[in-house]
Amino acid sequence: MCASFGLKSSGAKAELVTRLIDFYDDLTFEERVTKDSREEWYANYELLAGRAYAELPAKRLINKDLDIEHMFEDATAFLFEARLHVPCDMTRKDNKADGKLQLDNTQCLLLDCKSAEAAVNLQDYLDTQFDGYLRKERDSGKQPLGFLVIAPGFTPQSLRLAYQYKARTTWDVALITAEGLRHLADRWVIAEPQKPFPVRLLNRTDIIDKERAEILLSLV
Repeated sequence: MCASFGLKSSGAKAELVTRLIDFYDDLTFEERVTKDSREEWYANYELLAGRAYAELPAKRLINKDLDIEHMFEDATAFLFEARLHVPCDMTRKDNKADGKLQLDNTQCLLLDCKSAEAAVNLQDYLDTQFDGYLRKERDSGKQPLGFLVIAPGFTPQSLRLAYQYKARTTWDVALITAEGLRHLADRWVIAEPQKPFPVRLLNRTDIIDKERAEILLSLV
């Protein structure tokens, strides 16, 4: 047995036992830290948002198309929880938004992750999905203040539709690029490792890209 550890194997039994005891006494054991699997997905956040089919399989991150959708959602939850220090309630139930950011006992922001190879057109989802999610939340006795749409990018007409929706319903719709949100999160966790980000700043009818994220950070 001593030889298998690179120790001298000759000598009396007592000597062999002593060598083994000394060997184990000299070993340094490190505490095993369990890594959050979502961190790897977060490291590829923009690729997941843009459904980068050329790069993602090479990184051995996905096996099927549905993996992208779920990983993007989970990476978004990691972003809010581990980087912005804001609880994020994610769900995969039908007819509900992907997630919710609870602001107090009644007020909240709903969010949806839209991974796509091209710019997302808000018209494809606003009335058919997001409006229904907000109304369902309101009808349950809660007070949703607005909706966050997280995507790789948005069509030029999307912001105009968001403004029209705001005028019609008073609900804000923030169009947030994955690059902008990750920039915000990475900058925040360095500046404030423990402090929660004032997530109400995201409640605006606007496109929040990398440049706008810098402006929001300057307001804190």
